[in-house]
Amino acid sequence: MIVLAIIAMGVISVRNLAIDLFPEIDLPIAVVATSYPDAAPQEVESLVSKPLEGGFKLD
Repeated sequence: MIVLAIIAMGVISVRNLAIDLFPEIDLPIAVVATSYPDAAPQEVESLVSKPLEGGFKLD
């Protein structure tokens, strides 16, 4: 009975420990989607995305 009680306490402890190992984290993410109809991906990058990225200076 003592061995079963120790095993049961161990199982309960491991289940509670798993919650503490993986805290809920909200990472700050910003997404900007650019499009240019009927253009190749390289053109969208050079004509739209790069100028937009260069216009914003984040410290």
